[in-house]
Amino acid sequence: MARKVLIAIELDERSADVVLSKAKQQLSPQDECHIVYVLDPADLKVLFEPSIDQHGQKEYETRAMANAQARLQSLIASHDLPNATVSVGLGRIAAHIRSLIATESFDCLMIGSHGWHGWQRLLGSHAAAIVNQAGIDVWVFKIPS
Repeated sequence: MARKVLIAIELDERSADVVLSKAKQQLSPQDECHIVYVLDPADLKVLFEPSIDQHGQKEYETRAMANAQARLQSLIASHDLPNATVSVGLGRIAAHIRSLIATESFDCLMIGSHGWHGWQRLLGSHAAAIVNQAGIDVWVFKIPS
């Protein structure tokens, strides 16, 4: 039976390679997979100058999305995943992934985690926030430090 699988990755080569390699081991040729990277606007705001207006911010977000899409395509090119589609989202990471799960009827989610250290144990991490409220089976692959 074919599954519809959501694979959420980061854009750094090491973590993307770990998640995509391990995901590929678990996927069958019939499985449909959607690979997503979510760009959090809060991460972008650190880079904005205080004088930037809303039009400038939108332009910057558009360029950042295009750059992320190109990077995502580059990262997955060597993994030869069957039936794969890719997308870049913009929004709060956990909320965006939960929304995709709800609207696209995925059967499972595959995601990487760097582990929980220090403040993350108190405040949580993106992976923890997603896992706790996913509502579907979640495979968490450990990203070595």
